[in-house]
Amino acid sequence: MVRWEERWLDKFYRSKLGWLDGTSCFCGLLCKYAEGMRILEIGPGLKGSKTTRYLKHISNDLVGLDIDPNLRKNQLINNLCIYDGITFPFHDLSFDVVVSDYVNEHITNPYELHGEIFRVLKNGGYYLFRTPNKFHYVSIVGLITSHSFHRVIYRWLRKKPEEAHDPYPTKYLFNSEKTCRKILTAVGFKIIEIELIEKEPCYGMHSRALFLAFMGYERLVNYTESLRGLRSNILCVAIKR
Repeated sequence: MVRWEERWLDKFYRSKLGWLDGTSCFCGLLCKYAEGMRILEIGPGLKGSKTTRYLKHISNDLVGLDIDPNLRKNQLINNLCIYDGITFPFHDLSFDVVVSDYVNEHITNPYELHGEIFRVLKNGGYYLFRTPNKFHYVSIVGLITSHSFHRVIYRWLRKKPEEAHDPYPTKYLFNSEKTCRKILTAVGFKIIEIELIEKEPCYGMHSRALFLAFMGYERLVNYTESLRGLRSNILCVAIKR
């Protein structure tokens, strides 16, 4: 029997003409700017996400970079590098594209990190990222509660199994459109595209009531551009001038 979550997602989202989930939107940008390029993915994680799988599909030269030694268990990326969280172990002008997906909310040194991204990119190279907006209700809860509470509520709302990896601590130091623009410009990038999106209520899968409440929020913030600053995710493309 099909679970109610899948039925409701089909009814309210997937069946709508032209609708795309957030990952498909991000992969559309990756296809546009990164296909066939030498790519560095920052923070691909232990198993690799749908984004990592897509990057592997569009590039024959994908490098992974992470601070977690367990990254070596990621079987999707053959070229894996562990670093100290400060200096990338690569020469200047090493990559055509740098990608980070749900990484920037965890960083503690946004200026230094993006300075390193700028350094290892070739001139005219692209930096693409997706990260939560700190003014969304999920991020606000993460900001005002402890990491232990965040871990428990994350598992509960997303119905994650016990063996699932815990979420990393969040800092939200690079998680508003204004901050993204400020830091990227400061280190030398030019922003080509930046968009705030609100998609299906993935945190509303625990109950029908939560799904309806979060769907109502989604409908509201997508109804008018005046509320775009309350949408869940920031998608951005920047170029090294």
